Amino acid sequence: MVTEVSDVFQVKAQIVVEGLKLVWPKDFTQVEIDCDNAMLNDTIRNGFASISYITEVRLIHEWYTKDWKVKFRHVLRESNKVVDVVGKLNQLIILTNPSRYVRRLLEEDVHSSLHEEAFI
Repeated sequence: MVTEVSDVFQVKAQIVVEGLKLVWPKDFTQVEIDCDNAMLNDTIRNGFASISYITEVRLIHEWYTKDWKVKFRHVLRESNKVVDVVGKLNQLIILTNPSRYVRRLLEEDVHSSLHEEAFI
């Protein structure tokens, strides 16, 4: 995704907003967002998103309050291998049929984040 925002916090927030926009039309009733930015997760979980001065964070709050259940979960940066590999491009990529390599990375990410949760 190409963005004019330079602050990492805002970039992460914008990515979450775009992800929510992508899944809303698919009529999911439950969505889980894994984010490696602890401050963003805390802002949303603690209810400060609705009063944030950052537009992207207020947008997350608007999407969060729609008729669905959204769970925000903090993951370590190391548990996000797909983003490290695929996310180096300057465009949004939607993988409708990911390759075996990407699927393996996704499985490793899930395993890592589950292992991580056991220690939190």
